[in-house]
Amino acid sequence: MKDISKIARSKNLSSAYKYIWSLIIGFSALLALVIMVNWISLTSIQQLQVTLEDITDNHLERIISVSDMEENARLRIITMYRMIHIDDPFDLDDSNQLLSEYAVEFYNAREKILNTQLDNNEKELIEVQGNKAGVAVPIQRKFSDTIMQGQYALAAEILKSEASPAHKELLNAMEDLYQYQINNARAAATKGKNDSNTTLNELVWLSIITFVVALVIGSIVIIRAFKLTIEREKHLSELENMNREANLANESKSTFLANMSHEIRTPLTAIIGFSDEMLEQGQLNSHDLNSANTISRSGKHLLHVINEILDFSKIEAGKLEIEKMDTPLFELLNDLYTLIDLQAQEKGLLFKINYAFPLPEFIYTDPTRLKQILLNLCNNAVKFTEKGSVIIDVSINNDQLIFKIIDTGIGISNSRINDVFSSFAQEDSSTTRRFGGTGLGLCISKLLSEKLGGNLSVESKKDKGSEFKLIVSIGDKEKRFFVNSLPINEEQITNRKFIEKHSNQIKGEILLAEDNKDNQALIQLLINKTDCVIDIANNGEIAVNKVNSSHYDLILMDMQMPVMDGIEAVKLIRKSGFEKPIIALTANARKSDIQSCYSAGFTDFISKPIDRGIFYASLEKHLNKKIEINHDLSLKQDKSLSDLRFKFILTLPDTLIKIINSIETNDTKELDSLLHNLKGMGGSFGCPEITECANELETSLQHSGIEIMPEKINELKNLIKDISA
Repeated sequence: MKDISKIARSKNLSSAYKYIWSLIIGFSALLALVIMVNWISLTSIQQLQVTLEDITDNHLERIISVSDMEENARLRIITMYRMIHIDDPFDLDDSNQLLSEYAVEFYNAREKILNTQLDNNEKELIEVQGNKAGVAVPIQRKFSDTIMQGQYALAAEILKSEASPAHKELLNAMEDLYQYQINNARAAATKGKNDSNTTLNELVWLSIITFVVALVIGSIVIIRAFKLTIEREKHLSELENMNREANLANESKSTFLANMSHEIRTPLTAIIGFSDEMLEQGQLNSHDLNSANTISRSGKHLLHVINEILDFSKIEAGKLEIEKMDTPLFELLNDLYTLIDLQAQEKGLLFKINYAFPLPEFIYTDPTRLKQILLNLCNNAVKFTEKGSVIIDVSINNDQLIFKIIDTGIGISNSRINDVFSSFAQEDSSTTRRFGGTGLGLCISKLLSEKLGGNLSVESKKDKGSEFKLIVSIGDKEKRFFVNSLPINEEQITNRKFIEKHSNQIKGEILLAEDNKDNQALIQLLINKTDCVIDIANNGEIAVNKVNSSHYDLILMDMQMPVMDGIEAVKLIRKSGFEKPIIALTANARKSDIQSCYSAGFTDFISKPIDRGIFYASLEKHLNKKIEINHDLSLKQDKSLSDLRFKFILTLPDTLIKIINSIETNDTKELDSLLHNLKGMGGSFGCPEITECANELETSLQHSGIEIMPEKINELKNLIKDISA
């Protein structure tokens, strides 16, 4: 306002001087009068300015300060009412912090008033307000301490009986002070108005000068509007920059999460692996056994939390990809049973899967995400159930597969059941303290079920248990094959049983390319339990040199290494002519990373942290040709089986005819069954070349369909002809 007044005065003087000089020749007699009137006008304007400054600098400032005090007082009481309805401890702590901030703002505003010139009435009103605040503040502090200790009922009583009345009296005192300030401001404004009228009356005869002033003010307004336009464009530009920076920050967050995932998973591989190895040996005393169990359990829990955060981040960013394929239903549920049954046994719970046959042998879905949903639901059921059972009912309705996960756990109250699928939500803070968890599992499961084209719902009774219902599509029902019983060869086994049964059957020379010493030691320890020989390279460049100078049946290749990473190394190895399996060891199990592995020339991948069951299964899978050949040789030498081998050879021509007929009729299911049986029987009866050819045909069928199979069929014909000759 001062700057505008100075500009106005300057313009007035300039206009007056121009007016005088323009009239000096013809109206010299009026010169003295013009100067006198102009001087009087300027003096009046200065007096008016003093009055306005008094209104602005004193009265308005005090009114604003009183309003700030009243606003912060109201916010404090509103926050207190909100706090008695907050369950989450973090939100409660944030609200408590807000109480302190509002108190600081309240006293800052009060200090502003005290630093101005006050009359006696104002001082008295300020003193009354201070006394009321002195009563209210201890009560509000008492409420804060009580509710932060979790005593919600007592806090609510304090709020109702003490805090609210004290707050009301405080607001009344501030209202009196506010009205007094308003009255003073009105009086000052009235005085200013009277002074203004006087000044305007004195300036009537100077209409020309007034007109010039109006032009000046108009010019100022135009200039101001122009400046506002420039500022608006600048603001829009800043918003665009902020949006661009936000997008860059989001990309940086994704990159950070990916890098942190790798950095955390790599040491977790060693932590979980060595702790499981200690448990596997069974030579620990009770104290060490408990410590090893704690390390293993904590490591796996940390891995689970990392996976949940990454999945939630991907879903939020819309980057989670679903990859549907034909999925063996009973194999997936068998894996689920193996994982959950051990947890249930530890808590003395019954875990069971009930099948309502007929059920499809295969369903068209994303097996990884479906298994993730079921694991989340079952883990939750076991975690929140102290006694009783966790049951999975599997049934079908038209083309929809229905999973019901029923537990006898703590249940969910009606007031919270609608929030159960919200992120970071649990029954209450005591549930979090008692059972732990991020509160993301059910939210992720709900979002994943929708990604799969299905739905996830819940019914529950407090202290009685819960029933989660997952519905997914089986795909085209006409293409599904339904069974009325569990497949005969389905066997529920633990990782330990698998290792005991299969690890000593794995043979071959393996090259491990890994720079992390702990992971080197762990993988070497796992491989030493087999009949394999291991060689170690500390980076990709050393691995390439070793492959060029030595023989290996299989390569295990870490993706991120110094000097030369896994991608570059495998490209050079493949370029050199190496055709044996190369398995990627990666902490980045995203679809894009897996696709990069396959594109570079990797045969398969194993995700870190390494699961020993998956590790041994992968070795057996890619070294099984050697095992089958050794086994076949022993069968050839066993005379008691020679007749069976002869009968098998006699059936080969008929089997070939059936295979050709299946191709001509486009019966992919029958063709897959024939090739699968032929692959298994060939190895059993000393015909490894039949097994290898059938395996390639089966793989081709599963990945590329029937169209590219004729060349391989001719190869199978020639093999059968040679064997039958």
